[in-house]
Amino acid sequence: MTKTTKMLLAAMLLAVLVFLPGCGGAKKTCKKSAESYFSMLSSSNWSGIYKMLTEEHRKKIGSKERFARFMEEELEFMGSKKFTLKSLQVYPGKDSCNVQIDYSYWVKLMGQDEKEFPDNPETLIFKKSPKDQRWYMEIPAASNLAGFNSAD
Repeated sequence: MTKTTKMLLAAMLLAVLVFLPGCGGAKKTCKKSAESYFSMLSSSNWSGIYKMLTEEHRKKIGSKERFARFMEEELEFMGSKKFTLKSLQVYPGKDSCNVQIDYSYWVKLMGQDEKEFPDNPETLIFKKSPKDQRWYMEIPAASNLAGFNSAD
């Protein structure tokens, strides 16, 4: 390998390390935050989605581990293999917005063949943080969900 090739590869690796961490998480637009959420959902990045929640919801949940359990056990995303986004429509507001998504996913549960769960509509709610002007996800009635109660 020539010196030029090595330098080019090193520069590409550095660029990936610098830019990839910014791919996920809350963004400056509601649409970009929704796309980021779906990308993390597709890769079962529960820690990343946890960081996208409003500060209020992170406090209610308590920890990333608890949120992961909620996503895997309560919402049954455990074992999810592949997600396909069919549509994403943003309904913007000044400090909050709704995002309608429709997606399919495939799951292989213990001892069973992989099964498709098609056409899952979901409404996401994002709130704009006055602190950093980024859009964070809110979960309506989170305190009513078993996985979000203050006790384990």
